[in-house]
Amino acid sequence: MSHQKQQDEKLQQAVEGIYNGTLADNIKQNIKYASTGIAIGAFAGLLFASFAGKCRICFAFWGSIAGGGIGYLTSLPKKQLYE
Repeated sequence: MSHQKQQDEKLQQAVEGIYNGTLADNIKQNIKYASTGIAIGAFAGLLFASFAGKCRICFAFWGSIAGGGIGYLTSLPKKQLYE
C-alpha cells in the first residue's frame, strides 16, 4: 500500500508540474545542459583526436555522446538521481 501511495504522489506532482508550467521549464533546462555538454564533448573529442592522430569523426561522436550524458545528469536535481 505504501508503494502505491508513493506512486500516486509522484503522479500528482507530475500533473501539477504540467499545469504550472514547471515541467516545460525543467525540460528546457535539461536540453540546455545536454546540448552544451554535446558541444563541449565533441570539441574535446575532436581536439584529442587531432593531437593523437586518430579518427576525428569517431572521437568527436563519442565525445559528444559522453558530454551530452554528463550534461543531462548535471541538470538533474540530486534527489532525482538517487531515487
